[in-house]
Amino acid sequence: MSSAPSKIIDFTKKNRLSIDAKQRLQYDLDTILTRLQKGEYETSGIVENTFDIPGKTEQFYAHLLTFYKIGRSWEAIFKFLQLSNQKLIVDLCPGSAPKVELGLYYAGYSGRVKLFDIDKSALKTLIKFVNLFKINFKLEPNKFDFFRSTTQTYSLVIGNHIFDDLILSYFCTKLKINPGEIYKKESVLFSVWTEILKNEKENKTEITNLFTDRFIAIVKKRGMLLLSNYPGYAEKMFNLNKEFNFTNAVFKEVIVNLTRSNYFKQIIIPKRILTFKDSYFTSKHIVALEKT
Repeated sequence: MSSAPSKIIDFTKKNRLSIDAKQRLQYDLDTILTRLQKGEYETSGIVENTFDIPGKTEQFYAHLLTFYKIGRSWEAIFKFLQLSNQKLIVDLCPGSAPKVELGLYYAGYSGRVKLFDIDKSALKTLIKFVNLFKINFKLEPNKFDFFRSTTQTYSLVIGNHIFDDLILSYFCTKLKINPGEIYKKESVLFSVWTEILKNEKENKTEITNLFTDRFIAIVKKRGMLLLSNYPGYAEKMFNLNKEFNFTNAVFKEVIVNLTRSNYFKQIIIPKRILTFKDSYFTSKHIVALEKT
C-alpha cells in the first residue's frame, strides 16, 4: 500500500503514456488528493473494479432511473399546461442529458425542438441518446451562447436545471478558467465556487440581473418560459449546500424580477401535479411564466 505512489512514479518514468492517459492520471490523482484533504476518501474513493458487471449495471440503471423520473416530471408539467400544440420548443442549455426531451417523448409531442447549447459535442451525445427511442419530434441542435444578446424570440422556452451550470460558466469566464474543467476536476469546481461566494451579494446581484435580461429577450410576447431548479448530482454528491442556496436564491430573485417588472405573469402549478411516485422534483422547484 505504502509503495503504490512510488510505483506509479517509476512506471511513468519508464513508460511513455499517451496524452489521454496522462490527463486521466492527473485528474484521478487530483481527485484523490482533494477527497483526502476534505476527509471524504473513505466514502468517495474513485478506484473501481472494472469487471464488476452487476455493480456497473446497477450504477447505469441508477442514472437511467434519474433521467426517467425527471422526464416523467416534465411530462406531467407539459400535460397540465396543455403544450402538445406548440409547434416549436426551445430547450436551453441541456448539455448531453435528454431530460426535457424524455418528458416530450412521454407526453407524445410531435413538433420541433431547438437545442441551444454552447457545447455542440454535448448536443451530439444528447441526440444519440434520444434517437434510441422512437420519437415523433425533430431535434435541431444550435450552438448558442446564453450570455450573448439575441434578437430572436420564441413562444416556448424551457430551462431545466440550468442555473448552476450557467452561473459556473459565467464566473469561470471572468476568472479566465476553462468551464469544461469544472466537470473534469473536483478541485476546479470547488475553487470556482469559493471565488463566487467570496463576494456573494455582489455576484448574486450581477448574475441575477443578467439572467433576467436574457429571459426577457428570448421569449415572445404571449410566450411561455418554464424554469426548474433542484439539487443536482454535484450538489448531492459533495454536499454543496451553500452553493445550492446561492443558486436557488438567484432562481427565486430572477422570478421576482420577471414578474415584478410586469414582463411576465406566473402560472401556478398545483402541488398535486408533481406528487406522484416517480416525480423527481416538486412544484416548488418549477416555475411557469407567461410573457405579457
